[in-house]
Amino acid sequence: MSITAWIAIGAAVVLVLYLLMMRFFFRESRDLAKLINYKNIRPWQDKDR
Repeated sequence: MSITAWIAIGAAVVLVLYLLMMRFFFRESRDLAKLINYKNIRPWQDKDR
């Protein structure tokens, strides 16, 4: 196989792994976002005022 084919195969593998990992982390972050209690979060206040 030529070097171009190996580069294309490597790029395809990296792309598939990237998509699988991002899908996993997006699902996990969506589940964690449901656990946040927004009533306990205070609004941001600047310290210099």
